Amino acid sequence: AAVGVDVTVLDRYASAARYTTRGQTTRGPIPGLIGDVGRHCAAAVDGRWWVVDGLSGAIASVPPASFRLPEGRWSGVAASGNMLALAGAGEIAVVDANTGELRSRFPARVSPGWLYRLGDCSPLAIGDEWIVSLDPFGARLGFYSASGDALADLAISAIMPVEYLGVAAIGATGRTVGIAQGNRLDLVSVSGTCSRSVSSDSSGAGTPPISAAE
Repeated sequence: AAVGVDVTVLDRYASAARYTTRGQTTRGPIPGLIGDVGRHCAAAVDGRWWVVDGLSGAIASVPPASFRLPEGRWSGVAASGNMLALAGAGEIAVVDANTGELRSRFPARVSPGWLYRLGDCSPLAIGDEWIVSLDPFGARLGFYSASGDALADLAISAIMPVEYLGVAAIGATGRTVGIAQGNRLDLVSVSGTCSRSVSSDSSGAGTPPISAAE
Protein backbone atom coordinates (compact mmCIF):
# COMPACT_ATOMS: atom_id res chain seq x y z
CA ALA A 1 0.00 0.00 0.00
CA ALA A 2 1.18 3.52 -0.73
CA VAL A 3 2.48 5.54 2.21
CA GLY A 4 0.61 8.80 2.79
CA VAL A 5 2.63 11.99 2.53
CA ASP A 6 1.77 15.31 4.18
CA VAL A 7 4.72 17.71 4.39
CA THR A 8 4.86 21.49 4.79
CA VAL A 9 8.02 23.23 3.59
CA LEU A 10 8.91 26.78 4.62
CA ASP A 11 11.23 28.58 2.22
CA ARG A 12 13.68 31.39 2.96
CA TYR A 13 11.09 33.98 1.90
CA ALA A 14 8.64 32.89 4.66
CA SER A 15 6.30 31.20 2.21
CA ALA A 16 4.97 27.73 3.07
CA ALA A 17 4.10 25.00 0.58
CA ARG A 18 2.18 21.87 1.53
CA TYR A 19 2.77 18.61 -0.30
CA THR A 20 0.66 15.45 -0.06
CA THR A 21 0.63 12.18 -1.95
CA ARG A 22 -1.23 14.05 -4.72
CA GLY A 23 1.52 16.67 -5.03
CA GLN A 24 1.60 20.33 -4.02
CA THR A 25 -1.79 21.39 -2.67
CA THR A 26 -1.28 24.87 -1.20
CA ARG A 27 1.34 27.60 -1.15
CA GLY A 28 1.42 31.06 0.40
CA PRO A 29 3.10 33.43 2.86
CA ILE A 30 2.84 32.91 6.63
CA PRO A 31 1.07 35.99 8.06
CA GLY A 32 3.34 37.84 10.48
CA LEU A 33 6.49 36.01 9.43
CA ILE A 34 9.13 38.04 7.64
CA GLY A 35 12.03 36.52 5.67
CA ASP A 36 14.96 35.96 5.45
CA VAL A 37 14.59 32.44 6.99
CA GLY A 38 17.75 30.33 7.12
CA ARG A 39 18.03 26.62 6.43
CA HIS A 40 17.02 24.45 9.42
CA CYS A 41 15.82 27.58 11.25
CA ALA A 42 12.08 26.84 11.53
CA ALA A 43 9.70 24.22 12.93
CA ALA A 44 5.91 24.11 13.24
CA VAL A 45 3.73 22.82 16.09
CA ASP A 46 -0.08 22.96 15.91
CA GLY A 47 -0.13 25.83 13.41
CA ARG A 48 2.53 27.90 15.20
CA TRP A 49 5.90 28.45 13.55
CA TRP A 50 9.03 28.71 15.70
CA VAL A 51 11.81 30.52 13.83
CA VAL A 52 15.42 30.97 14.94
CA ASP A 53 17.59 33.86 13.76
CA GLY A 54 20.81 32.07 12.92
CA LEU A 55 22.88 35.23 13.41
CA SER A 56 21.49 36.73 16.63
CA GLY A 57 20.42 33.49 18.32
CA ALA A 58 16.92 34.85 19.01
CA ILE A 59 13.79 32.75 18.53
CA ALA A 60 10.32 34.03 17.66
CA SER A 61 6.92 32.39 17.24
CA VAL A 62 4.18 33.14 14.71
CA PRO A 63 1.49 33.57 15.89
CA PRO A 64 3.11 34.79 19.15
CA ALA A 65 3.06 32.36 22.08
CA SER A 66 1.84 33.48 25.52
CA PHE A 67 4.97 32.12 27.22
CA ARG A 68 8.73 32.58 26.97
CA LEU A 69 11.19 29.92 25.97
CA PRO A 70 14.41 29.24 27.92
CA GLU A 71 17.07 31.92 27.59
CA GLY A 72 19.90 31.16 25.21
CA ARG A 73 21.55 31.99 21.92
CA TRP A 74 19.83 29.36 19.83
CA SER A 75 21.18 28.11 16.53
CA GLY A 76 18.64 25.44 15.52
CA VAL A 77 15.14 24.11 16.14
CA ALA A 78 13.11 20.95 15.50
CA ALA A 79 9.65 19.76 16.52
CA SER A 80 7.68 16.53 16.86
CA GLY A 81 4.25 16.32 18.45
CA ASN A 82 4.31 18.84 21.30
CA MET A 83 8.07 18.53 21.74
CA LEU A 84 10.32 21.41 20.68
CA ALA A 85 14.09 20.94 20.62
CA LEU A 86 16.40 23.97 20.59
CA ALA A 87 20.06 23.72 19.65
CA GLY A 88 22.65 26.11 21.05
CA ALA A 89 26.43 26.21 21.34
CA GLY A 90 27.23 22.78 22.76
CA GLU A 91 23.75 22.13 24.16
CA ILE A 92 20.18 21.07 23.40
CA ALA A 93 17.06 22.14 25.31
CA VAL A 94 13.79 20.22 25.11
CA VAL A 95 10.63 22.24 25.70
CA ASP A 96 6.89 21.58 25.76
CA ALA A 97 5.73 23.58 22.74
CA ASN A 98 2.27 24.13 24.21
CA THR A 99 3.30 25.44 27.64
CA GLY A 100 6.96 26.46 27.40
CA GLU A 101 7.89 24.04 30.20
CA LEU A 102 11.56 23.08 30.08
CA ARG A 103 11.80 19.27 30.05
CA SER A 104 15.57 18.93 29.82
CA ARG A 105 18.72 20.83 28.92
CA PHE A 106 21.95 18.97 28.31
CA PRO A 107 25.40 19.11 26.65
CA ALA A 108 25.39 17.94 23.03
CA ARG A 109 27.40 18.00 19.82
CA VAL A 110 25.96 20.99 17.96
CA SER A 111 27.65 22.18 14.79
CA PRO A 112 27.34 25.64 13.23
CA GLY A 113 24.85 25.57 10.37
CA TRP A 114 26.81 27.82 8.02
CA LEU A 115 27.80 25.15 5.50
CA TYR A 116 26.05 26.93 2.60
CA ARG A 117 24.93 30.40 3.68
CA LEU A 118 25.59 32.77 6.58
CA GLY A 119 22.58 32.70 8.91
CA ASP A 120 21.67 29.05 8.36
CA CYS A 121 20.97 27.01 11.49
CA SER A 122 22.26 23.80 13.06
CA PRO A 123 20.51 20.71 11.58
CA LEU A 124 18.41 18.95 14.21
CA ALA A 125 15.60 16.37 14.10
CA ILE A 126 13.39 14.42 16.53
CA GLY A 127 12.58 10.74 16.18
CA ASP A 128 11.00 8.09 18.39
CA GLU A 129 12.23 9.00 21.91
CA TRP A 130 15.49 10.45 20.61
CA ILE A 131 16.96 13.62 19.10
CA VAL A 132 19.59 13.61 16.36
CA SER A 133 21.97 16.42 15.42
CA LEU A 134 24.03 16.66 12.25
CA ASP A 135 27.63 17.85 12.07
CA PRO A 136 27.78 18.69 8.33
CA PHE A 137 31.50 19.49 8.48
CA GLY A 138 32.49 16.14 9.98
CA ALA A 139 29.56 14.22 8.43
CA ARG A 140 28.53 12.77 11.79
CA LEU A 141 25.22 12.18 13.56
CA GLY A 142 24.83 12.56 17.33
CA PHE A 143 21.90 10.77 18.96
CA TYR A 144 20.49 11.76 22.38
CA SER A 145 17.52 10.72 24.46
CA ALA A 146 14.93 13.39 25.24
CA SER A 147 16.28 13.45 28.80
CA GLY A 148 19.86 14.08 27.62
CA ASP A 149 21.56 10.68 27.57
CA ALA A 150 24.20 10.41 24.83
CA LEU A 151 23.15 7.36 22.80
CA ALA A 152 25.45 7.25 19.76
CA ASP A 153 27.98 9.26 17.77
CA LEU A 154 27.93 7.92 14.22
CA ALA A 155 30.11 8.62 11.19
CA ILE A 156 27.74 8.76 8.21
CA SER A 157 30.48 7.31 6.00
CA ALA A 158 30.13 4.08 8.00
CA ILE A 159 26.67 3.44 6.54
CA MET A 160 26.73 5.19 3.15
CA PRO A 161 29.06 7.11 0.83
CA VAL A 162 29.33 10.84 1.62
CA GLU A 163 29.33 12.99 -1.51
CA TYR A 164 31.83 15.76 -2.22
CA LEU A 165 29.48 18.57 -1.11
CA GLY A 166 28.58 16.70 2.07
CA VAL A 167 25.27 16.12 3.83
CA ALA A 168 22.87 19.03 3.41
CA ALA A 169 19.99 18.16 5.76
CA ILE A 170 18.42 15.58 8.03
CA GLY A 171 14.87 14.79 9.12
CA ALA A 172 13.29 12.15 11.32
CA THR A 173 10.00 10.44 12.06
CA GLY A 174 9.41 7.40 14.23
CA ARG A 175 12.50 5.19 13.91
CA THR A 176 13.59 6.63 10.55
CA VAL A 177 16.19 9.28 9.80
CA GLY A 178 16.32 10.93 6.38
CA ILE A 179 19.77 12.02 5.19
CA ALA A 180 19.90 14.39 2.20
CA GLN A 181 22.94 15.08 0.05
CA GLY A 182 23.00 16.35 -3.52
CA ASN A 183 19.89 15.04 -5.27
CA ARG A 184 19.82 11.91 -3.12
CA LEU A 185 17.77 11.03 -0.03
CA ASP A 186 18.67 8.02 2.11
CA LEU A 187 16.27 6.66 4.72
CA VAL A 188 18.03 5.04 7.67
CA SER A 189 16.12 2.85 10.11
CA VAL A 190 17.30 3.13 13.73
CA SER A 191 17.04 -0.15 15.60
CA GLY A 192 16.31 -0.70 19.27
CA THR A 193 17.04 2.29 21.49
CA CYS A 194 19.32 3.92 18.94
CA SER A 195 22.05 1.29 18.87
CA ARG A 196 24.77 1.35 16.25
CA SER A 197 22.97 -1.25 14.13
CA VAL A 198 21.01 0.51 11.40
CA SER A 199 19.60 -0.34 7.99
CA SER A 200 19.87 1.94 4.97
CA ASP A 201 17.14 2.22 2.34
CA SER A 202 17.56 4.78 -0.43
CA SER A 203 15.67 2.92 -3.14
CA GLY A 204 12.44 2.08 -1.33
CA ALA A 205 13.28 -1.62 -1.08
CA GLY A 206 14.30 -3.30 2.16
CA THR A 207 17.98 -3.99 2.70
CA PRO A 208 19.80 -6.08 5.27
CA PRO A 209 21.00 -4.34 8.44
CA ILE A 210 24.37 -2.62 8.18
CA SER A 211 26.63 -2.52 11.21
CA ALA A 212 27.64 1.12 11.64
CA ALA A 213 31.16 1.08 13.01
CA GLU A 214 32.77 4.33 14.15
